[in-house]
Amino acid sequence: MVFIEPQRDIPCLIAYLTIALTDGELANLKAEFELGACSQFNPLLELKIVPAPNDYIGKSHQYLRAKENEAGRDGAFVVIDEDYIKRHAIWFVDAFADTDMVENKEAESTEVVIKLLIRMDCLALSYINWEGNTIVLEDLDHAGVERPLKNDFWQPEVNDCGGLDMKEQQWDQVVDVTAEPGEFTETRDKTLLENFSPQPKVLGKLKDKVAKAAGLIASWTFINEAEPIDMPDGSQKTFPVGSVLLQQAYNPEAPWPKYKWPKGSLITFKNGNLQFRKPSQDEVNSDSQESAEPELPSPLHSAPRFEGTAWDMLLQKCKPVPKVPERPWQPPAGSMCYLMSIPAEIRLKIYRRLLISRHHARLHKSKEGFRLVAKETWGYFLDIHPQILRTCRQVNQEATPILYSQTLFQRGYKWPCQHTDSGTRIRTPLSDTSPISQANLASISRIYLCRGYKEWLRNGKLAVLDEFPHLKELQLAIDFNDILEMEAGSFEDLAKDTIRAIHHERPDIPCFKMEIRLCFHGREYDNWGREYTRGKESFSVHLIKKAEIEAWMRQEGMFSGRFLSWSFKTLRSEYCGPSCYISFSCEESRQKARYIKCEVRDDDMEAFGLLEVDSDEKEISVDIAI
Repeated sequence: MVFIEPQRDIPCLIAYLTIALTDGELANLKAEFELGACSQFNPLLELKIVPAPNDYIGKSHQYLRAKENEAGRDGAFVVIDEDYIKRHAIWFVDAFADTDMVENKEAESTEVVIKLLIRMDCLALSYINWEGNTIVLEDLDHAGVERPLKNDFWQPEVNDCGGLDMKEQQWDQVVDVTAEPGEFTETRDKTLLENFSPQPKVLGKLKDKVAKAAGLIASWTFINEAEPIDMPDGSQKTFPVGSVLLQQAYNPEAPWPKYKWPKGSLITFKNGNLQFRKPSQDEVNSDSQESAEPELPSPLHSAPRFEGTAWDMLLQKCKPVPKVPERPWQPPAGSMCYLMSIPAEIRLKIYRRLLISRHHARLHKSKEGFRLVAKETWGYFLDIHPQILRTCRQVNQEATPILYSQTLFQRGYKWPCQHTDSGTRIRTPLSDTSPISQANLASISRIYLCRGYKEWLRNGKLAVLDEFPHLKELQLAIDFNDILEMEAGSFEDLAKDTIRAIHHERPDIPCFKMEIRLCFHGREYDNWGREYTRGKESFSVHLIKKAEIEAWMRQEGMFSGRFLSWSFKTLRSEYCGPSCYISFSCEESRQKARYIKCEVRDDDMEAFGLLEVDSDEKEISVDIAI
């Protein structure tokens, strides 16, 4: 029989029942939770339904939150009240607003309770997302709640996970399975291998009979070597030579055993009295040394099983997906869902198209850590669709690394501000930002620095190299005319100190690019300006600065084993005059450094050309007519 590692530390929430329900209503409530939490085969969350203390009946959520805090239970909890009957939803009660929320006008005071009215079947998936890197405030935005928050606010729309079909998402749950020789099969069929990226030499899947017996769906997947597994009792589970680790999907329609609700959870009403689930003899034995009076546990802060996205509310407030009529659905044979039936290399292209923007994602640091910041009022939208990350666990696992590792993040140093309708300038509220989990922060590999020059270097070290240890691409932009940021004479030193720091700390960084906007004054600029007025562009001022930088780098021994690939750009504008830019990148190949890419743009047109660099590194003058 294949081995599936037992689940550990499943998060558990307390749900206080403040109203009387019929047996049918209670059964429906529990069935809804089990559906969304995949409780029968892959529990994402557990819920302990208990009658609310008499002191809680008829009281506000603010009162309940305060009492829970007094009792030392500061974790989130659930309230099942009359809104379950009226609006078919329950309340997720999080915490009191903090001072930052008040300062950013997200809440009236620190006595305001952050809470959300949500469908019971959406609770588990949403909770896992909140534990990952989304926040309840984002979902309140989508539900149409006005800011600043007040206690007992009105929530116009019940949160329904954007209309996600909870029955359908059960087919997307996957698990790592250890299979011994004879329980799985392999293939080297090229037509199948080509569907995976990176392309493996061999694929594997459980044999159909084995998968069916385990309640799984057999489908081709990557093969990993099986490793010993530490068991809850301290022992170690080992496997025969030749055993493999495969990722397979659960079959929700398999004959799974009935889900057992947590000990002490309400199961029914009988003759008007509350009835609770009695623990089995095994549970009694395991708890024999515990207190006879069960303690209400606070939520476990374990690693999320399904990480949400910190991007959903950035740059545009996404409305819930329109609901569509429920229809019968079956997964295609050998696949978890229709998206999973598409070849892997095509799926990766889909993810990149939906998640990668040609614009920068803005990244700032708060007291709690790094946060993604919405666009400035003058900025642009990223025009991406991170909602796909909530499709299912496998899509999340496949696409999240693409989002964080391939997006170019602009590291900002001054917390951004925005203007209100009245013209007042305020700090961007936290509700327009999203936190990033440590796992996703570690995946970031592309950083862009622009302005905030004084914060770049600390004692000769470039801060981002420590903040993002897996950095593979670093782009920098320096404007020598940005006198509001620094004194004009300091920019030359800034550029040199930055290059020196990168060479000292990360000389092998795969991609390093720097763009410099040259000064609007000086003899070289004046000489170039006279050529510009004749309608020609020889890039003379660009070439002079290029020669200066190359001479300095040779003298300092910077990146001596690599080649510099240069680009020149001139922006002409009727309103603000011409601007000259030079940029270079460190390359491993001499071929990429053979030509200098040249570009000229004005308000109406653009032109491109190449300046060839000969073997003696002497530029061949080429004029580009405009």
